[in-house]
Amino acid sequence: MSVSTLFPDVEEVDFTIEHEGWNVYELSDGSILRIRPIVLKFLKAMIGKSGRGLGIASQNVMTVTTKKEMMGQPSPPFEVSQIPESEKTEVKATPKVEDWNYYKLADGQRIGVRLVLVSVLRLKDKYDPLGLPVYTAQTNNILTPVGKQTT
Repeated sequence: MSVSTLFPDVEEVDFTIEHEGWNVYELSDGSILRIRPIVLKFLKAMIGKSGRGLGIASQNVMTVTTKKEMMGQPSPPFEVSQIPESEKTEVKATPKVEDWNYYKLADGQRIGVRLVLVSVLRLKDKYDPLGLPVYTAQTNNILTPVGKQTT
């Protein structure tokens, strides 16, 4: 089922990827966090009677590199939403690289998307299948038109 079937005022827009890069942050516990948004869809929607807005559906991809002494036994499967707040510790993130991703829409319009890291939490005594500590990140995305590409 298409988006327009569920939301008649929303139109999916075809696009191609021009550039997708990683944002890199040094965490206060010594780990390095790499994160980027993966744009799944561009959506144009009617706003009021005359305007159109552009939005995205996206999913973040995140990986961490850390010191051996911070690693642990892989945890059994768990749901992050089930972890109590008392078992989450905020970790300061210092940006090393904050990259823009660029996409070309079917009409030639170029759009820049940048992930903005709001906060990072480390889950107490939780480790991924490789034994790396588990972090969660709260993020937002900024979208900006960067003009049509000329050929």
